[in-house]
Amino acid sequence: MTCPMPIARCGGAGFCAVSPIVLFQPLLLIAVVVAGCKEPSRQIVPEEKLPQVKQEQLPELDEPLGPYDDGRVQIAAPKGWYRDPRSSEYVVRYRVDRKQRLPAIVVTAEDFEPIQDTTEANVKEFCKHVSAALEKADKKKFLDSAVEPLVRERFAGATYALRSTYDGREVQRRLIELVHKGRKYAVELQATKQTARKYWPHLVAVVEGMQFLSPGQGTNGENTSQQPSGEPGTAQPKPSDEQ
Repeated sequence: MTCPMPIARCGGAGFCAVSPIVLFQPLLLIAVVVAGCKEPSRQIVPEEKLPQVKQEQLPELDEPLGPYDDGRVQIAAPKGWYRDPRSSEYVVRYRVDRKQRLPAIVVTAEDFEPIQDTTEANVKEFCKHVSAALEKADKKKFLDSAVEPLVRERFAGATYALRSTYDGREVQRRLIELVHKGRKYAVELQATKQTARKYWPHLVAVVEGMQFLSPGQGTNGENTSQQPSGEPGTAQPKPSDEQ
C-alpha cells in the first residue's frame, strides 16, 4: 500500500500514521467552556468547530462494564457497540462493528503527577500540560484542532484532535483527557474525517458515563453479561501493528 502522505509510515495492517504515534497512545456541553491554551495559530472554519451537545442529546449507553484499570473505573459503551478483547495497549476499546476498524472509542490511562483531579478551576493549567506533552513528543504539528478546555456537568478536561490515516482514508483522532486521583484517562474517538462529527456525542457520552470507584469498592473482575465482546477471531490488528 502507498501512503497518501510522504511523511507517513505504513504498517502491515494497512494503517498509515502521519507521525510515529501509536494509535491508542494516551495523550480530554450542560455548558461548554472553551478558552484555548496557547497553540500555533490555525484558521478554524465554522464547520470544523465542535457542536455543543446538550445533556438530553447524548446517545444512550449500555450498562457500564468493569471495573477496569486495577479496579479504578467502570466504563459503558454506546448502545450496541462491541467490546474488543483485552489488551495491554488499552483499558478498553469499543467499536460499532466488530468487523470494521472504524469508528472506535479507545480508553487509555497513565499516572499523572502535576494535577490530582481536573476541575473547572484548574482545567486551563491542565490544558497547558497536555499541550506541552504533545510538543515534547513532536505531535503538535499533527494537530487537527488546538488543545481546548472542555467543562461539562460531570467532568472537566482537555480536548483536541490529531490527523492520521488508515487504509488510505483520512482519519481524525479526537481525544478527551481528564485526571482522577492522579490517574490521567485519555478517551479517544477514531473515525474517518467525514464521520468524526457524527460520533462526537458518543465520545462525550462515554466520558460522562465513566464511574470512578473508591479504593476497595471494585475488583478486577469484569461484568460482561450486558454486552457482547469482540471475538478473538474477528479482532482487528493490534495497535503495535498500526503505527
